[in-house]
Amino acid sequence: MKVDEGEEERKRLKELGIHVLLEDENRGELKDYLTKEEANEYLKMVKEYDSALAVLGGAVVVVEKNSKIRQLLGVSTAKLGELIRAAEG
Repeated sequence: MKVDEGEEERKRLKELGIHVLLEDENRGELKDYLTKEEANEYLKMVKEYDSALAVLGGAVVVVEKNSKIRQLLGVSTAKLGELIRAAEG
């Protein structure tokens, strides 16, 4: 049941322009959880579409430019490095 609730929450957040890459940043690096394709997609969002890459409440997220909270967030250089390594495979 909790898995279904988690997926529903992710869908709801995605509709708001918030993509959850990793629920708990303490679990490890992004390369351990994202495929190369996913990492490249998120990297493109950050580099080309002015999306934020941040840690919110322990979760690593990409926030789209049109999201209401985008203006409050920047790009975490540490997480950007992890995302680049994940995109390189």
